[in-house]
Amino acid sequence: MDANVSMGGRFHRQIALPLLLAVLFTSFSVVASLRQGQLSVPTTYDDISYFVDAARRLQTLYDSGLPAFLATFVSEPPHAPLATLVSLSAFALLGLRDWAPAIINGVWVFLLLLCLRIRLSGRPW
Repeated sequence: MDANVSMGGRFHRQIALPLLLAVLFTSFSVVASLRQGQLSVPTTYDDISYFVDAARRLQTLYDSGLPAFLATFVSEPPHAPLATLVSLSAFALLGLRDWAPAIINGVWVFLLLLCLRIRLSGRPW
């Protein structure tokens, strides 16, 4: 029983720092976007093209259904599939907002930090 309790405590300690850093990163991105009326750093051509591609594919999903949506990935493959899917999931979950991809990117930051924390646990600072 004590081993399970200590494992749970260790698990929470493993997650606490990455979660805090990811929340801070995401909060900073969203607040900067809301305060400035745009993203904290102007979007580049690539970012805009991923956002437009994601919005267009999402509209295809809404208008024509799943088969037509999936067909667009074959007939018009995205330039950067991961960036398009991240933006698409953000817009699907949070609406067409300029800060929506920043929220989803916060999830990626959390997962990266969590992996680093777990991988480097037990090593000296």
